Formats: sequence, structure tokens, C-alpha cells
Amino acid sequence: MRTAFALAKLRPGHLVAWLLVLVFTRTLLADNPNRRVLIRDITSVEGVRDNMLVGYGLVVGLNRTGDSQQTYFTVQTLANAMQKMGVLISPAQVEVKNVASVFITASLPPFARPGAKLDAGALLAHCASVLPAFKAPKRIVLSASLPKTDRGKLDRKALTERWRQEAGG
Repeated sequence: MRTAFALAKLRPGHLVAWLLVLVFTRTLLADNPNRRVLIRDITSVEGVRDNMLVGYGLVVGLNRTGDSQQTYFTVQTLANAMQKMGVLISPAQVEVKNVASVFITASLPPFARPGAKLDAGALLAHCASVLPAFKAPKRIVLSASLPKTDRGKLDRKALTERWRQEAGG
């Protein structure tokens, strides 16, 4: 009964596909009910596509280079974030001199796994194809971790030195 209810909720195309799989599986199992049949053995998947990722957030600490006060969505997002943390503040009281809104998009390959390696060359080529020449990075250095100071902040000198060593110069 429960299976029939679940099948009734499927779209017509999906329902037909599942019925075909069930009929085909029953046909295969008719001669030997103990035979193990995997879906991947009786199907083929076409049209594998990338997964589009979208993100929105705030960058803070920009030393008076953030969005202007007229950028309403930055003001509203900051006010909402503060309210989520228990600070009741009106958007009219928020100044965004050191804050900017960012919108990030990315394309995740279809069979990506956690820990998969990044290809810096492919990333550089992609940046060069979608960005104006003056905005495209000249090189990309991949690093598993970032050096920190005693106070836990980013150690810019050590980072610059590491990049010079990894780049061979």
C-alpha cells in the first residue's frame, strides 16, 4: 500500500521509468530468485551535468572600501545577521563603510568527491576565459593551510614567502 502511494506521487515520466525497471528486474529474477541485480548493470545514464553552486554573503573588514550606504541589500543583510545574533538594530542605524556583499557562483563537476584535487592550470584557463585580462590572476598557488600569527591572524609575510618558494622564485 505504501509503495503504491509513493508511486502515485511520481511524475508520469518517472512512473513509467520505475515500472520498466521493476518489470525488467522481475524478468531477470524469474529464472533465479536469489540472483543479485544491480541498477547500474541494467541501466545507463546519459546527460551527466555539472552542479551549479550559488552563494551570498558579507565580507567585513574592508577599511572604508566597502559598499556605499545606498546599497540597500548590504545594509539589510548586515542588519539581519546582527538580529540573528541577538543584536536588535534597525537598518537605518547600520553603516557599511567596511562591509561588502558578495555573490559567488561555481560549477561543481558531476563526480567530484571530498578531497578531490584542484587543477590550478585549468582554473587559470577558466579565469582567463571569463574575466577581462586586467582582472584575471597571473598565477594560482594552492595551499592546504594558511600561516597564522601568534594571535591567530593571517601571517602575510610568511604567506608571501611561502608563495615565493612554491613558485620557485
